[in-house]
Amino acid sequence: MENILDIIETHLAATGEAPTAFGIAVMNDPRFVSDLRNGRDVRQKTIRKVVAYIEAKNCPAQGGSQ
Repeated sequence: MENILDIIETHLAATGEAPTAFGIAVMNDPRFVSDLRNGRDVRQKTIRKVVAYIEAKNCPAQGGSQ
């Protein structure tokens, strides 16, 4: 499986979403992406939240952007 940080970085690059905005939207934590970049570990529950958020953003049927 692809690394969760790689998935996030790809999403950020594709959408132009700021890392802090992403962290707030997904985890209510503006430092979430920064902490991941610095080695923060994540639980499976967090990975599921990240993936669900990105999938929702990328799904036009749900009003996502891409």
